[in-house]
Amino acid sequence: MSITLRRAHTDDVDRIGHHRDSMLREMGISEDVVAAASAPARDSLASALADGRYVGVLAHEKGAVVGGVGVLWLDLPPNTHTTVPRRG
Repeated sequence: MSITLRRAHTDDVDRIGHHRDSMLREMGISEDVVAAASAPARDSLASALADGRYVGVLAHEKGAVVGGVGVLWLDLPPNTHTTVPRRG
């Protein structure tokens, strides 16, 4: 078994969205809710991938994506626990 990793890019929005939708279904979220959230989530992901707020890594085996992980970086105001403005 040989798995390669690569960074996600904007061309991966539909693939990541599909995986997200599948995860929500497996969690028992109703199809109506998943369907209603799918397109807005993909639009948000496309924007976040393009500007670097979302960083993802996809795992490939034999030309197919077999897994992935991502971090959504959020701009939050400093607080009593941290002065770091961007957190994931």
